[in-house]
Amino acid sequence: MNLDRLREQRPWTATNECMQARLLLVHSPLVGCGTWEPMARELAADGYAVTVPDLAGAITAGPPYHLRQAEVIVSSAAGQPVVLIGHSRAGPLLATAGTMLGETVLGYVFVDARLPAPGRSWLQTVQPELAARLRDMAGPDART
Repeated sequence: MNLDRLREQRPWTATNECMQARLLLVHSPLVGCGTWEPMARELAADGYAVTVPDLAGAITAGPPYHLRQAEVIVSSAAGQPVVLIGHSRAGPLLATAGTMLGETVLGYVFVDARLPAPGRSWLQTVQPELAARLRDMAGPDART
């Protein structure tokens, strides 16, 4: 649907005047942050404070991936109240980042995302064949 047409149809305001939370759009660790770029642009144009953390550096730095990625999300919050929005395989990261952020998290949105599995990293939740293939790609020092 055309976003301009949607804005005309909706009865609520298109700005972030009442909601003082930063929207953190978290991409899947298997793709880049560019997947959120069009949405981030639209939300920012509507007056929302938006950040798209780039998880690529956390991956290239090596294991432990899950905690490093969560730390990137946490640092992107910059101490502000946030709504964590995760797409695809970013879903499980939201719980870890949310725990680290505490009460500054005002909400969670899972966009076609896997749900968190308490006490387990994302890699521990995938099919064994995919986990093995990803470990092979990561090299001999790969951990869960």
